[in-house]
Amino acid sequence: MELYFLYLLVCLLTVLSPGPGVIFTLSNATRFGFRGAVRGVIGLATGTFAVAMISASSLGLIITNSSWLFHTIKIIGALYLIFLGIKLIQARGQQELYNPNLKNRKRFTQGFLLQFTNPKVLLFFFAVFPQFISFESADSLSQLILFAASYSVLVIVVHVSYAWLMCQTGKKLSLANHKCAINQVTATLFILLGVGLAFYPH
Repeated sequence: MELYFLYLLVCLLTVLSPGPGVIFTLSNATRFGFRGAVRGVIGLATGTFAVAMISASSLGLIITNSSWLFHTIKIIGALYLIFLGIKLIQARGQQELYNPNLKNRKRFTQGFLLQFTNPKVLLFFFAVFPQFISFESADSLSQLILFAASYSVLVIVVHVSYAWLMCQTGKKLSLANHKCAINQVTATLFILLGVGLAFYPH
């Protein structure tokens, strides 16, 4: 149990740190409000859980040990970040940003793909799980599910808190009047993160 709490601390520090997921959540909170951001957060958490389970499988071992496969996933993740940045740049005005035809499912899918195509998430679990999970034990699968689910829950708690704080700050500072500028800054960050991920070493 002590190892479990240590694992939670490591995960909490990781989830709190700025990255594509945090920027994605803050951007959605600014553009779509709190409820709109929550859909994206659930997508992030679901993508995280999927990657965690893959990392503990033979597929995860194949990906991390295969240079070309890891490189392919890395490039896909980088291109997706750049794609999100370009989509934000193309968003012109509040009417487009608040398009009622924009399905919540789309934000969920964006969040899921953002985590699922990020090789850093895979490497994190691949490095951390062996330190806390005994894969030789009979209950290794239940341990894996518990640890993966715990990380996903932390993603939801932390990112929902970020979204709520962003919405509250937006009300006080009237950020609604500066959505276009905020989108441009967020878009630039996504593109820079994408470029950085493309050159991330294996």
